[in-house]
Amino acid sequence: MRTLALLLLCGCAASGSFPVHERTGIGVRGLAAESLQSDRDDPAVPGGGAVDLDASGFGIQAESFLQADTSATFTLLRRVYDSPGVEVRALEYRSGLRYYLFETSPVQPFVTGVITVAGLDSSAEDGLSYGIGAGVGGGLATWIGRHFGLEAGFLYEGQVVDFHLHDTDEGTEVSTTESIYGLTLEIQAGIFF
Repeated sequence: MRTLALLLLCGCAASGSFPVHERTGIGVRGLAAESLQSDRDDPAVPGGGAVDLDASGFGIQAESFLQADTSATFTLLRRVYDSPGVEVRALEYRSGLRYYLFETSPVQPFVTGVITVAGLDSSAEDGLSYGIGAGVGGGLATWIGRHFGLEAGFLYEGQVVDFHLHDTDEGTEVSTTESIYGLTLEIQAGIFF
């Protein structure tokens, strides 16, 4: 009986120490940004000036570890950008790489880089627009047991959006390109399996 209890205890201890960094995870992600800006002129500012954007969103992120300290991330996001008089809804896909600085500590700092492609629907334009961008950032991640993870971090991102072609009064078509950039706060809860 003692031998059976000892075997069970050793098995539980071994399963509890299974490296999370050998697993694949999927998580629900929330985003909020109050410091995004656009290089579009703000009509409310005399002489023009950058437009401040409020943005929020949610998404799903998959993370697959390539090594003990490096992972690839794949994220699908639904975001809404609000600016004076214009609302833009976006569906964004990100691919990224993440590097963990201390993969054996309970709370692990990480740095990340992402590439983004997006489809955007603006309330001020007809049809869809498209964007491409990149971002760099970092944060903290922790794991509770073998299967549950939490993280929070910041991403400084920039995106160039092409608001397709317009018909002007002269009958010609012009392309309006806009840059969106700034700092985003991101939080996530995930399951690793």
